[in-house]
Amino acid sequence: MVKQVQELLEKTKKPLSLENILANISSNKPIDKKTLENILIICKNFDKNPLGEYGLVRWATIRPVSTRDKGYYFMKYNVKKPIHFRQLCSLLSNYNFPNKRKINVQTVHNELIRDPRFVLIGHGIYALQE
Repeated sequence: MVKQVQELLEKTKKPLSLENILANISSNKPIDKKTLENILIICKNFDKNPLGEYGLVRWATIRPVSTRDKGYYFMKYNVKKPIHFRQLCSLLSNYNFPNKRKINVQTVHNELIRDPRFVLIGHGIYALQE
C-alpha cells in the first residue's frame, strides 16, 4: 500500500487529498479512509500540508527548508495575495517552522528575485507566478 501511494505521488508530483489517493490506488482488500490516513501518518515518507493534502516529505510544499521554500509555502497557503518582501519576512519570522532560524530581510528579497515561482509586480511587492 505504501509503495502504491509513493508511486502515485511521484507520478502526480503534487500533494493529494485522501479521497484522491484512495480513488487512485488498488488493493486486494477494501480499505477505508481512516485506515489509509493511519498508514500515511505512520509512514515516515509522507506528511500533510495545512490544507490536509498528503505528499512526500522532501517536497517544499510539505516540509519547507530554505527561505525560498518557506516564502512559497507561506504565500501559497497563508497569505494568498501579493505582499511586500519586508512584510513577508516579518510573517516568516513569527511563523513556527520546524527549523527556526533568524530570517534576514535581504535574504528574503534575494530569494524572491531568484526564484521563478515569484513575480515582482511593484516596488518590492511579489506575487506567486501561478
